[in-house]
Amino acid sequence: MSDAGDDTAIVWFRRDLRVHDQPVFEAAAARARRSLAVFVLDPRLLDPSGARRRTFLYRSLRELDAALDGRLLVVRGDPAEAIPELAGAVGAGSVHIAADFGPYGRERDEAVGKALEQRGVDLVRTGSPYAVEPGRITKSDGEPYKVYTPFSREWAKREKGAPADTDGRTVDWLDPSEPRGGPRAVRIPDDEGVDAELLDAGEQAAREHWEAFVDEHLEDYDEMRDRPDKPATSRMSVYLKYGVIHPRTLLAGLDGTGKGATSFRNELCFRDFYASVLWFWPRSARENFDPKFERMPLDTGPDAQERFRAWQEGRTGFPAIDAA
Repeated sequence: MSDAGDDTAIVWFRRDLRVHDQPVFEAAAARARRSLAVFVLDPRLLDPSGARRRTFLYRSLRELDAALDGRLLVVRGDPAEAIPELAGAVGAGSVHIAADFGPYGRERDEAVGKALEQRGVDLVRTGSPYAVEPGRITKSDGEPYKVYTPFSREWAKREKGAPADTDGRTVDWLDPSEPRGGPRAVRIPDDEGVDAELLDAGEQAAREHWEAFVDEHLEDYDEMRDRPDKPATSRMSVYLKYGVIHPRTLLAGLDGTGKGATSFRNELCFRDFYASVLWFWPRSARENFDPKFERMPLDTGPDAQERFRAWQEGRTGFPAIDAA
């Protein structure tokens, strides 16, 4: 393990594309005099994604780079190779991340950690994309919850913490042109052609969107959120996915105990519950959580395929379904 007080560290962004409420920044600043900000364009994550998702990611990266005064280094490749090579290039003693609890993220971070350890570099995990980290809420006997309601009661008791007081100046950022060696820097890709209007990307847009939702829709959220004919949902999902805003920040903005605020807290709890399910049962990413559904009969054959295409193309004849 490296000695505390490194000259240089790496802050590796993944699902935390923001500068405010960033405990990772605090950990890096406490450990090192300066840090290199890095994002890795990982083909294993990008290739299966659609154009909309990739475009939103690229726009969010451009906003993050601007918030860091152009100090974000973007590289492409396998993180298990790119991150250790960059650590060697800048002489980093530690690499700082927010923990990832998904099946691929765990596998990737284990590989990165082992490669860094061979170089004498620490992989330091601080925080996560969740209000309560997966694995922390279990039954009294240590077994995980399979049912939401008892999980939610325990979740409500847990301390979520206040948002971290950070911004783009919390860390002294290294000039991304300084690394000599390691993977070559690449430009953030251009937007791809998308057939829909996307939400504005980036942390500032997320905060403005959240504040508008609280002012205009939170009060009647409990009653109106299930109305497909009303713009009453928060539309915060994509911002949470890429961590351009943290659920801790949202919880801090839920003043009072009205039905709308309570209902929205429950939605954040649901998010943590299913992250917990994925943590304890990683197979649920590709298989039915309840094995009995594996035996459910399914329609097959040409007629079934045609009905499926009709659903995809909005030709079912049911207006509410086709509009979605």
